[in-house]
Amino acid sequence: MDDKRRREICTKMIYESETARDLGFQALHKARDDRDVDRAKEMMEEASDHVLQAHLAQNEILTAEAKGEEIKIDVLMVHAHDHMSAALLALDMIREKLEDYR
Repeated sequence: MDDKRRREICTKMIYESETARDLGFQALHKARDDRDVDRAKEMMEEASDHVLQAHLAQNEILTAEAKGEEIKIDVLMVHAHDHMSAALLALDMIREKLEDYR
């Protein structure tokens, strides 16, 4: 995998993960502050779609490596994976908290 493609994938992972995390917190605030649980649920579904896009980008790297391609691991890639992990954890915790507002 060339450096340009790897950077594109990492950037997509960061963008999609952060969008998912931000939507999750917006959903939490929507449920807590506005008592609009239905809209919060919609926002969480949208957040899930974004985190799925981050996963699909990550899968491109994993698939390339599984096929024997050399994958350069650098700070950007580690950073992208950190963003995705943090978003997944945040969304899991937000889902649990949203149960308090149902």
